[in-house]
Amino acid sequence: MKTEYKHIRFIETAKLEEGYPVWLCENKNGEELAELTYYPKWKTYVDERGPSVVFDSKCNKDMGHFLEQLDKLSQDPAPMKQGASRK
Repeated sequence: MKTEYKHIRFIETAKLEEGYPVWLCENKNGEELAELTYYPKWKTYVDERGPSVVFDSKCNKDMGHFLEQLDKLSQDPAPMKQGASRK
């Protein structure tokens, strides 16, 4: 699974939300931009951005690509719930 992009990267945390891993989105300098959590009502991952975080179209495209990967993996939740990301 791709986690490194031109300006942002995604890091799996040890935290679980509804049994699914929580991911952090960071910029190249390691500053946290968003937290990606599983939203059970929609059965999908969502991003929760900080109050002063702004993304341009390229960052939004990368974020969208990563969320799509997580959504595909969450369709088979057993490995996700164990906290092991697939590569």
